[in-house]
Amino acid sequence: MTLWQPTKPIKFAKSSMTKFLAFLAFFAVLTPAIAQEVSPRQPTPQQIRRLVADFQSGVTQGCLKSAPKEVYSPYSYCNCYAKSFVDRYSPDELTAISSQALLNPQSAYTITLMMQPNARACSRKK
Repeated sequence: MTLWQPTKPIKFAKSSMTKFLAFLAFFAVLTPAIAQEVSPRQPTPQQIRRLVADFQSGVTQGCLKSAPKEVYSPYSYCNCYAKSFVDRYSPDELTAISSQALLNPQSAYTITLMMQPNARACSRKK
């Protein structure tokens, strides 16, 4: 017996996966900057703000390349989706998410699945 079996396909799974993979490609460019900011010493508030802004920008830019066609405004949808990461996770968690996604591209599916409630909520906003 399986505890959870999807009864129907996840509506945004394909577009979300494509969106997240586009984000990974964009975010790979930012990896050296993030690696410099994640050091044994405590980052400054300015470094933390820049890390969060870079993460949010990376998600937004990746999303805009493949936003679902059924959303009202791709720009609003992508900003909402990117902000949902920042609202949900700490800077350390965002760094871990981006590192994991870059080290193991298959983890993109898991990350996309985790963010499905946020993606659905963003698609309903106008």
